[in-house]
Amino acid sequence: MNLSTQGQQITKDFIELIQNETEEMSISIILGKLFYDLCEYDKSQKYFQRLLNDSNDEDRAWIEFSIGKTHHMKDEWDQAREYYDRAYEHMIKTKPARMKGAAQVLQNIGPHTIGSLLVRQEKYDEASNCNLWALTIRQILHPAGDVYTATCLRKMGDILVKQIKHIEAMDYYQQALKIRQILYPDGHDLTAISLHDMGATKFDQAEFGLSLYYYEQTLKVRQNLNPSGHVDMGTILYTIGRCYEKQKNPKKALQYHQQALNIYEKSLPNDGGLRQEIVNSIHRLSIVK
Repeated sequence: MNLSTQGQQITKDFIELIQNETEEMSISIILGKLFYDLCEYDKSQKYFQRLLNDSNDEDRAWIEFSIGKTHHMKDEWDQAREYYDRAYEHMIKTKPARMKGAAQVLQNIGPHTIGSLLVRQEKYDEASNCNLWALTIRQILHPAGDVYTATCLRKMGDILVKQIKHIEAMDYYQQALKIRQILYPDGHDLTAISLHDMGATKFDQAEFGLSLYYYEQTLKVRQNLNPSGHVDMGTILYTIGRCYEKQKNPKKALQYHQQALNIYEKSLPNDGGLRQEIVNSIHRLSIVK
């Protein structure tokens, strides 16, 4: 197989893979998505702007959604929201409505990440409504739950934590964890993230025993995934140590902080953030009588 044929085959395989995940997209949209997935946001935006000028009604919603995503990744929030709103309106007005696409747009309008427009502006109710709508659509399309349903559930939990609604947040985190454990019975980073979310929420509620339980479960998953150690394991060891410190057990806390520091010194020797915090904690705990 020559390089040209190889390139054609790679492109064909990419298109088939993405089409399985995005049934409502045309080939031209999927090719533009390739630029986006390669983090070529300016190229992606120019490509979709050209498509928009020549688009038919069938593709217009996905083109606007794709332009919105490129603005989103460039922190151009107002432009991103404008294109997301247009895309969503087109998808809902289409007969029959393009529910999968509408759900994806809503997820981008109301995501949990700090970069999210609505969360960044502290418009938590609006972000929650968008995400809840997306979640409802995904649950209709995938009653048994899929990876995107779990993501929606986690986003709901994150928004509720910001609103200091920890009990409601735990319910969504538990639902996300259940789906992820079914999808990844042998463990996965996403499973560890869900367990960590629950541990952090219980820590915020000052329920340190339960927080410790979830953090220890997180550690088990991380150890199975990375037996040789990873910086994420250092972080979770430190949080376990904090739980023991809150439970008035400085000896155990010190042990975990020291393990965390060992991992940080191996993985991130020049990191001055959390590593320094761990060093300070070790110093403080070392002088506790």
